[in-house]
Amino acid sequence: MIKYNADGSYAYTNSAGGKVTVRFHGTGADLITNKDVSYGIAKVTLDGGTPTDVDLFSKTTNLAQSHVWSASG
Repeated sequence: MIKYNADGSYAYTNSAGGKVTVRFHGTGADLITNKDVSYGIAKVTLDGGTPTDVDLFSKTTNLAQSHVWSASG
């Protein structure tokens, strides 16, 4: 799974149970990432809140630039 940082860089993990931390300043965030037949569920947490399950599976191989999660406020 790839996560893009506010500065345009990215971080990723491809191991089960892996963790990625992205730091940003602002009032909202969008997670735009690839979806794929080999991907599963990601847990997204913002500011230590309750984790949200985000499904990254796709029947189509490498569905790029998918908007999968957002938060505002």
